[in-house]
Amino acid sequence: MKIFLLKDVKGLGRRAEIKEVNDGYARNFLIPQKLACLPQDAATKEVIQEKIEHRLEEKKNQANLLDKAMSLDGKTFKIKAKADKHGKLYGSITPKEIAGIVGIDERLIEKHFKTIGEFPLEIVFSPEVKANITIVVTKE
Repeated sequence: MKIFLLKDVKGLGRRAEIKEVNDGYARNFLIPQKLACLPQDAATKEVIQEKIEHRLEEKKNQANLLDKAMSLDGKTFKIKAKADKHGKLYGSITPKEIAGIVGIDERLIEKHFKTIGEFPLEIVFSPEVKANITIVVTKE
């Protein structure tokens, strides 16, 4: 019997897939537990519509990330901080400070800087979308 999965089922498949299963498994477990339905049910159409909308939203988000990455790529940002005579900072430049200056979410930045200098920084928006910027830390 062919069924349409409404939720991920371990060992069987992922949501919105059509699978072939034994009649008893479908009628006695999957359908009563609302894990699956018959492919011609209204629930099937609803799940397919949700999946299409989700994909469109993902593409839109990906395009926004790409635009942001392209606008940042190659730019240099200067940060002034208090430091001793050897160039070591009192404290550090945190991801939160860098994100505030660059204008992105701080979770995208993993580094912090403890000395004066020029540092390359790669910002990974997604596995396919990255931007390389330069952070220049100067003495205040």
